Amino acid sequence: MKSATWVLVVACVVVVGWSGEVLSFGGNCGGQWFDTRSEHTGRQAVHDVIPDPGFKAAFFGDQGLGDNPRRVLEMAVAWGADMIVHAGDFDYSSNPAAFQALVDETVGEDFPYFATIGNHDLHAWSGRSGYEAQLISRLARIPGAECWGEYGVNMGCIYKGFVFVLSGVGTRGNSHDTFIDRTFSDYNAMWKFCHWHKNQRFFQVGGKSDETGYEVYDACRRHGAVIATAHEHSYSRTRLITNFATQEYEERADVDGDGREDLFVAPGQTVAWCSGLGGKSIRPARDNLQNNPWIAAWATSDRDVDYGFLGCEFNVDGRPDRAHCTFGDIRGAFWDNFTIHLNTQAPREVEAQCVGAHTEVQISRLEQEELVLRTDDGDVLLAAGQGAGPVTTVLRFEELNVDPTRVETLHLQVLGMADIKAGAELSIRLRPAGSSGEESDPIAWRMDVLGDYDKGEVWVSPNLASLVPQVAASRPTLDAVEIVIQGRGEHTPVYSVQNSPCLAPTLY
Repeated sequence: MKSATWVLVVACVVVVGWSGEVLSFGGNCGGQWFDTRSEHTGRQAVHDVIPDPGFKAAFFGDQGLGDNPRRVLEMAVAWGADMIVHAGDFDYSSNPAAFQALVDETVGEDFPYFATIGNHDLHAWSGRSGYEAQLISRLARIPGAECWGEYGVNMGCIYKGFVFVLSGVGTRGNSHDTFIDRTFSDYNAMWKFCHWHKNQRFFQVGGKSDETGYEVYDACRRHGAVIATAHEHSYSRTRLITNFATQEYEERADVDGDGREDLFVAPGQTVAWCSGLGGKSIRPARDNLQNNPWIAAWATSDRDVDYGFLGCEFNVDGRPDRAHCTFGDIRGAFWDNFTIHLNTQAPREVEAQCVGAHTEVQISRLEQEELVLRTDDGDVLLAAGQGAGPVTTVLRFEELNVDPTRVETLHLQVLGMADIKAGAELSIRLRPAGSSGEESDPIAWRMDVLGDYDKGEVWVSPNLASLVPQVAASRPTLDAVEIVIQGRGEHTPVYSVQNSPCLAPTLY
């Protein structure tokens, strides 16, 4: 009897070490190294390039073949995408020719389409007709793209004002965090992105486990690079993260009152998303991961989301350092809206003091004894209830010393000392201190978001920056202003985080 012969073929073994570093071992873990950079490409040259106004990029992974993937790609074309970055898992059948045909038929053979390796791409990644070879061939047809490294594994790219890394962390290759750090140290572009396929469990909302380690996440964060992943077949997006390993984050901010979350990405703080609804399947949320406080938005099968992508439009509102991003599906539903603001430094905030002696409360149809105003402690009353009569509160802020032309946002911040009923509304005007005749137009402060105006919560007014030119057009410096707050109803005591109402301009 002939003895059986057992052959064990090890393509690539991925190991997550005790330190969290992800290593890959095996003969198929290495690929082609290439470099298409120009000899004139330097750090300053890259930094000075910005995206074209309205430049659009689509982000997704986990595509598959068939009608749904085609509809996602067609939606990206109809939206006007200028670039697509595919975060791994192409056709799920190890068929590079079919994948290439789908992309070519929908977006075109020369369309700027970049990709990282996914775990379902490993078997057909290498070789003359593999995914790697096809993607390198496409790269050569993208004018202006300068890339280097191992495609989709440890690869850096400079394109249209972006510097980005396409990483195989958790799937193929090693030293991914080192490559990320070196790339962004060498090329400090305005817009920096990290793309890879797999996740850490706390930064997706489905059934994935820790598969990359936190080193790559925090390497990108240190450089202020946005992180785009896939792998889990759902959508989720974080708040502004200041430490991934310990899940430290900033609370939601909407500085301009447009309903979009504002994310101030800078070295040391960034956002990460998982956009895995490219067309293969849609999965539910699991283990209540969607309720982690650092998860800002999510869309899964149990919320009836359809296939779609995250689209970001860059250089908007005349600001090359700003992008509006939306996740939409092929049925026309939108599941997330946010704005990314880039800062080389954290936003500068100037906190002015409220001078108690100049705080006034004008009373109409209410008796004095119903009010409690302790100016020595900085307590202030706002009329923000329902019914009763109108009340005006005037807050004076002195020693601002702010250039009015540089005020991008302006918010009044107070800490509520009582719950507010939904539907309350205040009217806010701005005027130079001591000049009641130069009041600005009013801005409505609608307190209609439940939970944002509870007792013990910091209440943040709408952005008042649009009022500044109305009262400071002829003034080189904004030294002292008064905020006139009018409302009706019950008197609600408030005070600021700094024991006096805080007026916080953000300058640019």
